[in-house]
Amino acid sequence: MFYEHLHVSYPVTYEVVPPRGCSINHLEPIKEIQGYLSGVTITDNPMATMRISPIVYGSYIREEFNVPIVPNLSCRDRNLLALQSELLGAHMLGFRDVFIITGDTPRKKNDFKGVWEVKSKELCRIVKGLNNGTAKDKGYSRNLETPTDFNIGGAIVLGRPNEADTFKSKIDSGFDFFITQITYDPNEIIDFISTVGDETYPPIQVGLAPVASAKRFKTISRMPGINISEDIKRRLCASDDFESAMVSELSEMADVLKEEVDYPLGFHIMPIGSDELGCRLVKELQK
Repeated sequence: MFYEHLHVSYPVTYEVVPPRGCSINHLEPIKEIQGYLSGVTITDNPMATMRISPIVYGSYIREEFNVPIVPNLSCRDRNLLALQSELLGAHMLGFRDVFIITGDTPRKKNDFKGVWEVKSKELCRIVKGLNNGTAKDKGYSRNLETPTDFNIGGAIVLGRPNEADTFKSKIDSGFDFFITQITYDPNEIIDFISTVGDETYPPIQVGLAPVASAKRFKTISRMPGINISEDIKRRLCASDDFESAMVSELSEMADVLKEEVDYPLGFHIMPIGSDELGCRLVKELQK
């Protein structure tokens, strides 16, 4: 299972975005690094844009990868009945790990209706109920013929106010592991770990996003919740070889965290614009 892989020293995981059609795409570069990976996550309609189901896509590509596959599940797009149905289907297909998110709010809300009958913490508690053999149906608890056996991942939004308290409340809800939003500053992680205290909590995968171009990097730096120092922006954008500078920046950040943080950390690669660049970073992290 994916969760078991997170207890090795500095596991590396990788994010795959499903296609908008019914075909496998962009998988060849990732196949080459599967021996370096502890798991592959499959996003669920990221940025509120339609993609193929992560459970279906994950089931399909599981035959291509010799690593655990972790589908994401967004509360935004389904009511509680559909969420539980998806989870039971995922369990029947052999998935034992799931990453739960509340879901991105679309920038333009015209002709878009998010569901959000539950949010991530409540859904986590419901999944724990499925693990104990009960489901929520029309406000009642109903016994399942067979319980599920899920490990549940949750998100850490580093720039959000009182995120340390949110993190602790998510642990109380039953989350087993965490993945942070993308960061380019090791001090964000160091400060967060310092804030939550010395107690050992569930493992955290630090989100690292190698970006393929300076133009796209500048766009990322303007996204809400993404804090990139002017020094980092200047250093990367002034480089004659942006891609190499990006890989070096993120691998050096990982080295700092390994040196400075006494906590079960790993690294989650979320490539933007280039799986080839993401694969370069994975190989660099595993040297």
